[in-house]
Amino acid sequence: MIIDAHYHLVEDGFFHDAWWEGIGRTYQGIMRAGGSELPGQPLEIGKGVAAASVYDPGGARMLADMEAAGIDGTVFLALDYGLRTGESAVPVIEQNRRVADVARANPGRVIPLFTIDPRRDGALDAFRQAVEDWGMKGLKLHCSAGFFPHDEVCHPLYAYCQERGLPVLLHTGNQPSPMKARYTMPEHVDDVAADYGDLTIVCAHLAFAWHPQLLSLAAVKPNIYMDFSGWQPSFSRHPEELLAILRRIVDEIGAHRVLWGSDGPYLNVLMPVAEWRRNFERAARARGFSEAELGQLMGDAAAAVYGAARPA
Repeated sequence: MIIDAHYHLVEDGFFHDAWWEGIGRTYQGIMRAGGSELPGQPLEIGKGVAAASVYDPGGARMLADMEAAGIDGTVFLALDYGLRTGESAVPVIEQNRRVADVARANPGRVIPLFTIDPRRDGALDAFRQAVEDWGMKGLKLHCSAGFFPHDEVCHPLYAYCQERGLPVLLHTGNQPSPMKARYTMPEHVDDVAADYGDLTIVCAHLAFAWHPQLLSLAAVKPNIYMDFSGWQPSFSRHPEELLAILRRIVDEIGAHRVLWGSDGPYLNVLMPVAEWRRNFERAARARGFSEAELGQLMGDAAAAVYGAARPA
């Protein structure tokens, strides 16, 4: 079973220009690191790349990626950056509803998560409605918008997830401007894992460069899981580095707590999802990962976390 454990719905109007300007600066930096230039103003670049490679009305791009990559299920979500960047043209509740609509049209294939900044008025009520009326399967919090995962404002959402047996996906690791990565350091997840021992917490991206700290916490907090979405740029340059990191993580906490994902559609311009799957699986086998371990990494772990059924 193959599950992409991290994929975003992005449509025109979902983000303020401040976010796209940050994306543009990030793309320029990636290109310079490779010895080339991406001319133009950051906002122009960010929105240009978005229109060409990221915007995905109705999830059509995501569904095409699933087909091309032979993916059985995708964890699908929007993002709420509005209290940090300025509000988007499309309200975050409407963004979530569109995610739910895609899942409803693709039952058993699309696993929808609800996202909201917990500082918003009525955040818990909105989440509860999304779960009970729309069929959302978990919660995504993006703390880089300006709150720590252990802040009191998050606790009602965690309590509801724990009560309902729903997982929480937390962004951990760096972020483009104007988002702030200090809120996403793994150390801030530790209080949540300690206070909600029956809550499944998935830390996105292995926390990137902070993966040693994340592993040290996960080693003693068995409710901490992690996905390694978003590692395509690093993998394309230094594949052995990611494989060595994953080898240590799997050896210490088990493959059943580690989830493969793409972070699409953002990374697709650098490595299409089908290529990411193919390249990773080939390299992991060459590195000595067993078929049982690969089965967990590539989908079985995600299926257990998100309650996805194996396809007939």
